[in-house]
Amino acid sequence: MNDIVVKKKSFLKVLLLDVLVFLSIYLLPVISHNVGIPLYIFDPMRIAVLGSLLILNDKRHSLLLAFTLPLFSYYFCGHPIFYKNIIIAIELCLNLLFLNYFLSKKYNTFLSVLGSII
Repeated sequence: MNDIVVKKKSFLKVLLLDVLVFLSIYLLPVISHNVGIPLYIFDPMRIAVLGSLLILNDKRHSLLLAFTLPLFSYYFCGHPIFYKNIIIAIELCLNLLFLNYFLSKKYNTFLSVLGSII
């Protein structure tokens, strides 16, 4: 009985953490678009997606983020146009696949991120 309560609490912690991380990442492009500072130079979508793979180490979450982040940005900001968002989503997914491949080969993390972007 005690084991079930602990698992339920840890599941709720993980779920709450996932929701907070996803909300903060989803709102990053919206904030970037609405702030007068040109944060787009730093490419916040790519940083958020690649960072989510490196920090959370969960491919499923990162791929979900890569697919949905551009669409979320389009829905709330209206920028960029829908077809460009599809291209951005494909590019982010390819970045994740290449980064995962390079990391699985035990390459340096910095070089793996750099290689996946190039």
